[in-house]
Amino acid sequence: MRQSKLDSLEVSKTLGQWSAILCSIVASYIGVAAVVLRLGLADPWILCALLAVGISWLILNGPVLLQRLKLQDKPSLHWGACFLTFVILLGVIFACRYGGMVAGVSCAILGLICFAINLSREIRQNATRTMQALVICGILSGIACAGLSWGRGFLSPVFDQGLARGIAYKDTLFHMSISNMIRTHDTSSTGLDGVPQLPYHWGSHLALGALADGISATALQAYNLIFPVVFVPLFLHSLLLAGIACGGRRCKISHEQLSGRIIGLWALVMVATIGFLPSPIGNEVGLRPSFMISESMAVAIILSALGIGVIFPRFSKRSLFASESKGNTPDEIWLAAICFPVFAGALGAAKISLLIICGALVFFVILRTPSIWKRPLAIVSLVVTFLTALVILRYCYGSADGAMQIDPFHYLKEWVSGIHRPFFFPVTLAWLALAFYLRLREMQVNSWRRFLVCLRSRRMIDLELLAVAAGVGYAVSMTIPIAGGSGVYFHNAQQWIAVVIVLGVVMRRRSLLQTRQSTAGDSWLRLLTRPFGDSTVVARIATALAIVFVVNVSIDNFRIAKKLSQARFVPASPSSPRPGSSSGEPGTDSEKQALVEAFAHILTMTTREQKKNTALWIPKSNRVFWDYLGESPHALATPFLAPALTGIAMVDGAPDPHPTIEWKDYGYLQYNIYGEQRPQLEARELEVHVENLARRQGFKRILKIADVQDGVLVSELQLEETTPLLATGHCLVSADRIQMIADQRSRQLEIKQR
Repeated sequence: MRQSKLDSLEVSKTLGQWSAILCSIVASYIGVAAVVLRLGLADPWILCALLAVGISWLILNGPVLLQRLKLQDKPSLHWGACFLTFVILLGVIFACRYGGMVAGVSCAILGLICFAINLSREIRQNATRTMQALVICGILSGIACAGLSWGRGFLSPVFDQGLARGIAYKDTLFHMSISNMIRTHDTSSTGLDGVPQLPYHWGSHLALGALADGISATALQAYNLIFPVVFVPLFLHSLLLAGIACGGRRCKISHEQLSGRIIGLWALVMVATIGFLPSPIGNEVGLRPSFMISESMAVAIILSALGIGVIFPRFSKRSLFASESKGNTPDEIWLAAICFPVFAGALGAAKISLLIICGALVFFVILRTPSIWKRPLAIVSLVVTFLTALVILRYCYGSADGAMQIDPFHYLKEWVSGIHRPFFFPVTLAWLALAFYLRLREMQVNSWRRFLVCLRSRRMIDLELLAVAAGVGYAVSMTIPIAGGSGVYFHNAQQWIAVVIVLGVVMRRRSLLQTRQSTAGDSWLRLLTRPFGDSTVVARIATALAIVFVVNVSIDNFRIAKKLSQARFVPASPSSPRPGSSSGEPGTDSEKQALVEAFAHILTMTTREQKKNTALWIPKSNRVFWDYLGESPHALATPFLAPALTGIAMVDGAPDPHPTIEWKDYGYLQYNIYGEQRPQLEARELEVHVENLARRQGFKRILKIADVQDGVLVSELQLEETTPLLATGHCLVSADRIQMIADQRSRQLEIKQR
């Protein structure tokens, strides 16, 4: 029975199930690694990790289980793995957002059930070798993804420990503050002085904040734990699902051949994820891992891959809005019309760059399909999608300096070293070139006449869309100066479309390797040796990619070890008195830990409703806070510490102008730092001024955080008749107590090391 050919639908279901199991192992590994790396700390995040892994299992395994349970065996849009994954992802996010921890725990339990059912089904089929391969690949992927997540300088499983010593990256605190303001005030803002609306793509912040609500986690845990556990495995899974969907419609092979197929797909995805160059060289050339630098980019690529998996397989035969006589059922037509604006809205909220590129692709499809204007439903759907995109741009996009400039090759001049600029385009277009080569070979295009025939017949629509995405992405990134090197989010979007196309070709590799005279062997690696005609090239290419894989994973995990040593194994510096101050020198570890402890105390004693009515006021005299990250470029993030760690907006929290810092990016334009000067008032007058400011912004109480002799003093100022948060009106977090705790931890770690 196993020797018989499986139909294309069964092939897609089986490979999708294996992909879900593989990526579930990745999620489990990252969750376990986070807990192990935090052993010995006060909170090892065990419960949060368990719930995050359970939610990840639900998103990965739920669609596969639904596909297995459905009665209809005919391929359809709304029973495809990509579409179901998109729906379940949105469903889990909104369930956790409005259902809280009850919904989060329920999703985690459902995830455990789904994973257990899928795993037991594979074990019953006695697929021992396949399961062994999936476990090995899952562990290798987990090691690599943990290194990517925590080794790039943005996230860390001991982020809180490093933060207590003044070690933090500005981007992470900025995004945490936005996520917290969405959780508390339902608006995109950094919360430095009230909650003015920040035009920024807030989709990933909403998603992470919602999942954090579902498992009762903080924003710090959401970014450093939930993102690697939930979204990184889903990133791999979405690419695999899209490739399976694009290549599985004409794929009929035996069950034994499926094992090699999933390993081949996994290897290609890992090469695309890790990179085919050692990371130091890749960074110099401009091959930046944008999906790990930006959580919003990772979420946008997930949505884009799932969208490609739904749409691309249907382009070659029929349009999504074709009539029933063309092969679409009425429910598919209406579902496509409804979901298209929803997908555009979700993608735009996640990442504006991907929305712009996908908009260009839609415009190109309209040009290539003039008959679309004969279908009223398609016109209505496109109009609604266009209006949705306009609304998203209105609330999610804001230029840093208010004006769009033109600077040819700005990204190349600013972010790629001169010696490596000649290699930039060949390296960043490598996947595009591979996709074109494989698809043209698959279609047996060996002449310009054959090429034009395929072009006119729309058999190359996927390559046409890939070329449009690359052209638009490079046009924007190479002509418009975008702060922080964000042009990378435009020019490398084409890479992930190309990866999906390559995966689809590998899925159909028998047709790829088939010639008029004979059929090549079944090994997927022959795909790489075909141009050379020498099978020994397989070993050389595989060895080279393995070396790069080991190098990159080693580098990233070495960075994790370095972070751990900085955050945990360095003894706290003693407090030393400074002239003219009532406390130790600003920036000493004990004082910073006292401040972080005060933020943690405020976080635990306030509910969401109380946070919404409360403002934090940290006077400029509290130099422990305002000098927390020194005068490095990361000082931009210092004001974000309070909203990022407490979820409470500040009042009078905009920083003073600084001669070496340009307060333009990171949403600072909302606060007009260089506008009217702050009044120079006495202590009581300043307090009255801040109270009036808070009243105008709708707050009912103020928590004042002051730097005093014994540590950090938190006092409460009531603006209206409300229930006090502090029983005595104030509380003290002692620096001496924090120093004692730090000394105890240092001694415990020394004993463990011995």
